[in-house]
Amino acid sequence: MNKYKLVSNEDGNITVELESTTFQTAVEESLAHVQWFIVNDGDCYVAVNDLDPNKEFRLKDETYEDAQYETLMQLGYYISSSL
Repeated sequence: MNKYKLVSNEDGNITVELESTTFQTAVEESLAHVQWFIVNDGDCYVAVNDLDPNKEFRLKDETYEDAQYETLMQLGYYISSSL
């Protein structure tokens, strides 16, 4: 069973233990933690802040899953796994 962590790019000591057992659910859990979500506006995916829907940015990735991870990277995070 894998353990995943959400890690800050700015300070590797800032981590959040995730309960997810797969990478995809870790990405979804991480987005919920940072309070962002993804929408499809027809031409591309857009990341939108849960707390302030006026905060948004366009994403380059063409699949929903890749757009989710791109959002985390744009926000300064990555997901670490350990066995």
